[in-house]
Parts: sequence; structure tokens; C-alpha cells
Amino acid sequence: CNRYVKLDATGAELPDDAQQWVCAKDRKYNLVWEVQRSGLHSAFNDYRWYDPNPATNGGEAGIPATAADNAYCSDAGIQCDTYSYIQATNAEQLCGFSDWRVPHMNEMWNSLAYCSTGWDAQASQCNAGSRTPTGTTWVMPYNLDFPTTGLGYWSADTYPVKERAGMIDFERGRYTSSNKLSDDSDQRPLFRKVNAVRGGQ
Repeated sequence: CNRYVKLDATGAELPDDAQQWVCAKDRKYNLVWEVQRSGLHSAFNDYRWYDPNPATNGGEAGIPATAADNAYCSDAGIQCDTYSYIQATNAEQLCGFSDWRVPHMNEMWNSLAYCSTGWDAQASQCNAGSRTPTGTTWVMPYNLDFPTTGLGYWSADTYPVKERAGMIDFERGRYTSSNKLSDDSDQRPLFRKVNAVRGGQ
């Protein structure tokens, strides 16, 4: 059987040739990923990193989005920060679940990324010419279409210092990070993508 499984709106498994599905399950890591298409779950929305929980925010919560930021996730109809996004996804009970969260870096990397030409240990990224992800594009066609939707996906991890959060750069195939509070160069709020996950851990 395939490692990745398509799920319907209730979380039921679908055949590989199903033309409509809402989530995708990685059997290897027991993770369920949202499949982003439109509206709240549009792959073109961007969010600030914000986590008000001191037990999980690494000592820096980030800054919640305001109405002035709405253009960054205009399809979503919520405040454009990761906390609001996860709250809305859980309230919706996407695919029948209400325990969605922002993924950890290792979950995104292990479940979604693959270096098609191998790993460059010295540079800590995929070899030149790699395109990642490759193994999941058939089941998550919109989420990780990096040429059109951007490079960085937020993780839940504070990395490498409390003011920064880890990201996965799928185009270059590498771990990276961004400032939770503002862009490093011009101090503007920094918005990136987020892909909700559940299970695993």
C-alpha cells in the first residue's frame, strides 16, 4: 500500500485515484496533513508567527496579527497569524479532527521533503538541482507548490534563539529560520506560510 493516503472531509481513507480529498495521511509517521486549496486553507495565505502559550513558544510569543494585516490572508477570514489559523482549523474540525497544530521542523522535513539529487552535508541543504518535495506532490498538490506560493513554511519550533522560529525552505531543501517579531532587514512584520498537521509526536 502507498505511504500517503488521501482522506475525505470526515477523515475516511479514499482510493489513490480519488479526484477530491481534503487531507493526506503519512502512514510512516502517523501524521495527517491538511491539503490546502482555497478559502481558509488556501496555499496563498501568509501568517505571522504567534504562539501565546509560554510552554511552547520558547520564551517569545511573537506578535498577534491585526486588522491591518488582513491582506496577507484575505481568503481565510481570520487574523493572519499562526495561532488564529490553528484555532480556526480546530473549530472547523477539518477532516473530523480538532487537534491540529503547527508542525515541528523535523516533521515537515521527514514527512514532506526529499532531496531528489542527494544531501550536501557541508552546506546543510539539498545538492544543487534538487527539487523538494517529490514524494508527496501527487497527494498534496497545492500546499508545496513553491514556485508560486513562496519558500518558507513556519514550524512550531523556536530556533536557534528565542526571537526566531524555524522554517523549512522547500525550494532550496534546507532548514532555516526567521525573526518572530519583524524582518531582519527592514523591521516590517514577517509573514510566511503554515501547513497544519495532527498526530505523530
